[in-house]
Amino acid sequence: MLEKVVAYIGIAGTLLAFPGLLLSCIFEAQHNEKPRLWYQIGALLALGVYSLAFCWFSAVVRSIAPFELINRERRFFWDFFIKELEKNDSFPAAAQAMNFHLPEVEKFIQGIASDILLSGIISVSAASVLLAAVVVMMVKSRKKKVAPWLLTVTVAASCVFGALGGHLSFFSSQIKDKLTWYSVLQTKILDECVKEKKGEFRTNKEIAAQLPHYLKETPHVFGESWERLEKIFYVKTFGPKKE
Repeated sequence: MLEKVVAYIGIAGTLLAFPGLLLSCIFEAQHNEKPRLWYQIGALLALGVYSLAFCWFSAVVRSIAPFELINRERRFFWDFFIKELEKNDSFPAAAQAMNFHLPEVEKFIQGIASDILLSGIISVSAASVLLAAVVVMMVKSRKKKVAPWLLTVTVAASCVFGALGGHLSFFSSQIKDKLTWYSVLQTKILDECVKEKKGEFRTNKEIAAQLPHYLKETPHVFGESWERLEKIFYVKTFGPKKE
């Protein structure tokens, strides 16, 4: 546990070293009787580029295994299939009926992505307001110097909100693609089970009763478990044909 804490502190220190250096440059420059505007703007631009790179990279890392969001989509999709199993007498009929629910699944995924994107837009808007205040303070300092700590804190706040907003915006796009891929995979599984006829299907009631347990027991998946689903869908699978 202690090793993990030390590792996290080390990573955080490494990530904050460069922006910390740039903020200290802005702070020190503001102490001068006549702060150099272009020097401060250069440091501000460097902070912006670093924040953009950081928010993109962090979004990529976060999108590797967002199991909470993945399971929200999985529950939504398979809950529809469970309802269709309960309404229809055969597995193929239930699978075919899922085509009518795909627009709802797509809308659900879009809703998840849109909520994340909205939070990102709000953060970016806050960063824009703070950035405008920073520019005003820098220009104003040419006639009447603004307190160094006030300028530095405002710059830091604009970077934090900007990085958060960028992170959420990038992550919104990536999670939409990932959840859409899951939806396509789940539909493909049902279609292949019907077309390939790999075995003798269990009754729809049996399958509907087992699917919730499958979802509960597989909270960390990067793709649906074909092997486990086949055990749920089939009484037995057909072996290779004898000569």
